[in-house]
Amino acid sequence: KFCKIYENDACLHWSTTISCPAGQSCANGVCFLCVPQTISGCKVCNLNGDAGVDDNSKCAANQKCSNGACTNTTPACANECSSTGAKQCSGNGIQTCGNYDTDVCLEWSTAVACGANQTCQNGSCANTCNANSYKSCYNGDVYWYDSCGARGALYDDCTSQESCTAQGTCSSAIVTKKSNGSACTYNWECASGNCELDPYQWCSTDCSRHCR
Repeated sequence: KFCKIYENDACLHWSTTISCPAGQSCANGVCFLCVPQTISGCKVCNLNGDAGVDDNSKCAANQKCSNGACTNTTPACANECSSTGAKQCSGNGIQTCGNYDTDVCLEWSTAVACGANQTCQNGSCANTCNANSYKSCYNGDVYWYDSCGARGALYDDCTSQESCTAQGTCSSAIVTKKSNGSACTYNWECASGNCELDPYQWCSTDCSRHCR
């Protein structure tokens, strides 16, 4: 209806009712396809009132608004891991639990490789220690050591007539000294627990000799 003068009395009168077009409704004296800002399902009427707009924010996660109705966009998901930040080994790398895609579920990340000479153990990178990496002396005997320097099993039990060398072996090399404590020029051999002069070399009489 419109308010205007329709008669000779100079007074305002309402006109006869003019119906809105099919599919429209009247609000505040105006015909609209929809009332601005009203919501129908997940469709929101625009400010002009001439169209409803699908609004995905009116739907739940993993849904979208289609013709005013919320529909699922992806199948329901399930967590691949228990809690955000949890870690596990994958090959020789570490995976971390979190949400890395568009759904609401937790999944494992791409593995981050451990460094050189490291292996993944219980979700963390640890130095790789190779057993029996080299031999060295301990308490006069020869022991295995791993590549990280930890002592392992006994390799050789040096006898009382042997000593452990820097090369990690038991050696029966003869220690020869002069009476004044300086090294003897010539060599001695150890045979059957006794020191004997090398038949090819001599030692002066001021040498004392013993087996080691």
